[in-house]
Amino acid sequence: MMRSEQETTITYAADDELVKAFTCLPRDLRKFKRDKRWAQIAGGTYKDGTEWGEFTCPSDGFNPVRAAKSSRPMTDEQRAASAARLAAAREAVAS
Repeated sequence: MMRSEQETTITYAADDELVKAFTCLPRDLRKFKRDKRWAQIAGGTYKDGTEWGEFTCPSDGFNPVRAAKSSRPMTDEQRAASAARLAAAREAVAS
């Protein structure tokens, strides 16, 4: 499959309980498989060797903007340093 033919499609509606995703992009396929929120419901390989997969996850709390971003917990020290940087930036803008 040519790179221009590879895609990731995420489908959901306001009244659906599940968000559905289809992908044949290798990078996205790896991310969906690693993310514990997504359950693989189908998958396979095209004749040319391109792997594909279909996934679902609960729609409650699904945010299309955050779906692609990884989240990592911040330590208390990181949170304090971030708050200090933000306070300094606000102070610089105010003066």
